[in-house]
Amino acid sequence: MKLILLTSILFASSAFATQAADMFNTAEEAPTVASAAFYLFGAAGGVLPNDVDATQADVDPDEVNAVFGVDNGYTVSGGLGYDLGNGFRIEGELGYLNVGTVDLTLPDFAPDGISDDAPGSVSALYGMASVWMSLPTGSIRPFVGGGLGMANVTVDAGPYFGDKSIEDTATALAWQVGAGVEADLGSSMELFARYRYLATGDFTMEDVDSTEITAAFDTSIVDVGLRVGF
Repeated sequence: MKLILLTSILFASSAFATQAADMFNTAEEAPTVASAAFYLFGAAGGVLPNDVDATQADVDPDEVNAVFGVDNGYTVSGGLGYDLGNGFRIEGELGYLNVGTVDLTLPDFAPDGISDDAPGSVSALYGMASVWMSLPTGSIRPFVGGGLGMANVTVDAGPYFGDKSIEDTATALAWQVGAGVEADLGSSMELFARYRYLATGDFTMEDVDSTEITAAFDTSIVDVGLRVGF
């Protein structure tokens, strides 16, 4: 279902980018972001996360013993980029994402595991240094790339299983890969739509009973944004 949703969003975004480019391409002499070199960008979109697998400090760390079910959420991001003029761009990006927590499952208890509601959220403030490559296909161009950075992850969930809860923040290594399509709008502006897969390394938090919980977070992101050269 998530794959169908991602495909639909990207198709619609590409169609919108094509129409926007046709509208603005009447000003053929207008400069592009590439001719401006430096640019600012901003984007917003949806987050489609995977469930968060976790382990407790007092069990075998290779055995997943807790799963936070999470819901879809949102993201906003922005930053500064530099177009090298040869199809490659370097970007520094700061972003924020937020998704809701739904339930907590302990698969090691009882034959089929036990679950309880765990209302709350998982959020992350992340910074990325990324490299993107655009293909030279005219005013409408596909691009691919990826980046490396850090994420400050906050989990605020509960109560569950009586009076249990977790409210803590941890920092972890983060990385992303992605692809998208961009369209020249003239006046040193470009519209873009992209898909990204973003993931963190392991991070450790403490619940209300000071029990250490180690987890990692990964998600698909679909967003639309604007670049403005200067």
